[in-house]
Amino acid sequence: MEPSGRGRPSAGAKRPTEALGGSRDGKGPTVVEKGDSRSPVSIGLDWGARVTSIGLEFALPAVLGHFLDKWLETAPWLTLVGAALGLITGMTHVLRLPAELARAEKRRSESGSTAPRDLIDPTEKADGETSSD
Repeated sequence: MEPSGRGRPSAGAKRPTEALGGSRDGKGPTVVEKGDSRSPVSIGLDWGARVTSIGLEFALPAVLGHFLDKWLETAPWLTLVGAALGLITGMTHVLRLPAELARAEKRRSESGSTAPRDLIDPTEKADGETSSD
């Protein structure tokens, strides 16, 4: 994208969705799966929490082992034990992740909700009629 004048993209520049193979009308591929009714922010926060927890599972046992080694003067043994425990717990979580994702997707598909709760019209009645005020 070449900026024209004031840092704006030129008229023929592609939007990010178009650069990924999508289209302006929303019929092309998208980053968020169509079956997922959550907002992109919710999906991003979910993945951020997953990645953070896995990273901490790898790192914290080794860090705790390091500080215990300093305190008990047993270097480097507790650090190595902590690193091994962190590797085992982190890899266990990574290997279980696909099954967790499949269960979450199955729960979402079984719930039957196709629209986020905040997009449902509050004036709409259960049978599809709207209330007249």
